[in-house]
Amino acid sequence: MAKQEKLFDQFPPVSTKEWMDKIMSDLKGGDFYQKMVWKTKEGFDVMPFYRKEDLESLNHIDAFLPFYLRGNVTTNSSDRGVDETKKRGLHKINNKWLIRQNITVADYSAANTKASSILQNGVDSLGFIIEDPDSINMQNFEILLNGIDIGSIEINFLSNGKAKEILELVVQICKKTGIDPLQVSGTIEADPIGRLILSGRLCIPLESGFDYLASLSGSSLALPGFRILQVNGIHFTNAGADCVKELAYTMSMACEYIYQLAVRKINPA
Repeated sequence: MAKQEKLFDQFPPVSTKEWMDKIMSDLKGGDFYQKMVWKTKEGFDVMPFYRKEDLESLNHIDAFLPFYLRGNVTTNSSDRGVDETKKRGLHKINNKWLIRQNITVADYSAANTKASSILQNGVDSLGFIIEDPDSINMQNFEILLNGIDIGSIEINFLSNGKAKEILELVVQICKKTGIDPLQVSGTIEADPIGRLILSGRLCIPLESGFDYLASLSGSSLALPGFRILQVNGIHFTNAGADCVKELAYTMSMACEYIYQLAVRKINPA
């Protein structure tokens, strides 16, 4: 097999000074800060580009950066018998970006056709937004995932309910197709607080929603590469929050989830 080369290894390194010289040349005497620097409404200056040296003065960066790298954790089918943290793939982190496209699922056959098509064009992460939770059953999921190797791509599901049923269906499809569950990655995007924010109510009491989330977390051990909790800051942005408030509220919601799961004996890892 030919050695795979990284695209940017084919180009010579460029210094920050060279970048700036090129920008200033292209500006033809224009003011750099006026034309190129974006000032947020919170008062932050956002530069047009950042380099590795911009991180050197951030002494705290090594304390948390590895946990927030963009991309998935990876699992290895030989990891059977190790502790749950490792079985969930958290011992091996990469920075691989995935190309995701969401598909609204009203007609399962049509959604499968669209998914199969976009997978041929470079997409490696599918997001299925299921309009009718009552349509979630084995027959429809077999139609939805027909011909799709769920062990080689990421699959994500968003539905207004029936997260446990989705999880069980994916497990059953793995058994039927002979796919190792350790090779399956993706999400079932459960978010009771987010739903409460959007609608002002839940179909069950909030405490029962947290109980359900804890139970779902336990069931998800059958698919170690699956995440079952979503914390979505876009709700706050759409409600008018600036980037500082969005981050603060999102982190607060994440902390609430961690707390609620911890009191229900669920390890945050």
